[in-house]
Amino acid sequence: MGGVAASGVIVGLVQLAKTLGFPSKYAGLLSVGIGLIVTVVYSFFRDSTWYHVVIMGLALGLVAAGGWSTVKSTAGQ
Repeated sequence: MGGVAASGVIVGLVQLAKTLGFPSKYAGLLSVGIGLIVTVVYSFFRDSTWYHVVIMGLALGLVAAGGWSTVKSTAGQ
């Protein structure tokens, strides 16, 4: 359940960055970067191996980017 909530937060942070002038074409990379940062911070509170942190960070970032892209294309923007 935490991953679902985190991906929503990542989408919100990426949208905030774009509002502040971050180039939209790099939004996917920003999403993955934020996902990695979130899981690295989370790993300080859990006993996780480095590869688990990297895989989860990539997954969170990609889910956030893919989810937003799907919603955007479905809405016809």
